[in-house]
Amino acid sequence: MTERTVLMQQIQEQLNQNLQLEDPQVQVKVKRTSIGWLKILIITNLFQEQSLEEREQKIDEILADIDFNLSKYPILSYDLLTPEEAREQPPEYTQLQLPLWSDILMSPEPEKPK
Repeated sequence: MTERTVLMQQIQEQLNQNLQLEDPQVQVKVKRTSIGWLKILIITNLFQEQSLEEREQKIDEILADIDFNLSKYPILSYDLLTPEEAREQPPEYTQLQLPLWSDILMSPEPEKPK
């Protein structure tokens, strides 16, 4: 296993163990991008009526046990949502499909404005 894979598992386990104590319905997903960065999605009722700063602080407190936080490398992005927010606006990265370099290089030249 690579160091990133171990880190992904540590983050996922730490968040699941701590958040499930307060919300058994919590959803935690940690995904790795093609270049190795991590994206975190957390959907829980615990975030009801909390600002983004309060949500970040709660997650950072949980991750402090493994000497980590949301602003630390290799975190690319994170979504800290309530179930209602997740239904209204699904996280972009779960549907994001980036083009391959070969697709970009093989694409036609853009037309130049006249």
